[in-house]
Amino acid sequence: MLYNLREYHRPTDLDEAIRLLRRETIRTVVLGGGVSVVGEGTSEIEAVVDLDGLGLDFVKHEGHVLKIGAMVRIQTLVDTLASVAKGALAETARRMAGWHIRNASTVGGALADGNVHTPLCVMLAALDTTITLYDGKAEYTTEWKTLAEHVRNSGLHGEVITSITIDTPPELGAAYEQVARTHADLPIVSAAAVARQSTGGRIAVTATIGGLLHGIATVKGEVSQGKNIDEVLDQIAAFGDDYEAYQSDYRGSASYRRSVAMTLAKRTVDRAVKDADLT
Repeated sequence: MLYNLREYHRPTDLDEAIRLLRRETIRTVVLGGGVSVVGEGTSEIEAVVDLDGLGLDFVKHEGHVLKIGAMVRIQTLVDTLASVAKGALAETARRMAGWHIRNASTVGGALADGNVHTPLCVMLAALDTTITLYDGKAEYTTEWKTLAEHVRNSGLHGEVITSITIDTPPELGAAYEQVARTHADLPIVSAAAVARQSTGGRIAVTATIGGLLHGIATVKGEVSQGKNIDEVLDQIAAFGDDYEAYQSDYRGSASYRRSVAMTLAKRTVDRAVKDADLT
């Protein structure tokens, strides 16, 4: 709980939000849906900046490019994106939490809270999602796979995620699988794969794995017309047996996670390639 909260702000422009977040005299954090801030808040937090007044609650389809505002609720993805990326976005959004939490949680909050191994985060990495942020001077974009490592290590300070952008052509194939203790739990290990048309009738594949390394593991490769996925799987196998590089805790040892990751990766790559429409 936020026992020492003294200030609540709801700015209507980004510059004011950044100014408030960069104050050095009072510990200020972003309030999106409020799930992580309120649920895991510490006594150090003295002020919150509610982003709900910044007009960042939008879902726009511009051709096959999908743009989603940072304040869009996770449940909105479940409700509106069942036909996008073979339903993988809606499915991974559904797996983020129960209905009540999904209605409060925001896309920006899910990306910024430091847990990059959640279903949606792993799927967005496979989709080569770009993130738009505002740093007080200008908006800039970066790949989610790159930003995820920064978020995991040090979080976001003095800048705000404003939107995400995903290229989702109709011929795209996508798949996601996970292993968890129960259906209601976040995954121990997960894998996502996306297949797109490439040159010469080949298929470009991006596969991502959550819960294996400390960051999101990513491999890229191409699949031949015969749909031989060994090239991609060989790259995953190349992570090797350096178990010190893997996560290991009470939920699953390093060796267990590597074994499960290979199985899930094979399934998702195979499904994504089969779903890619090359006609």
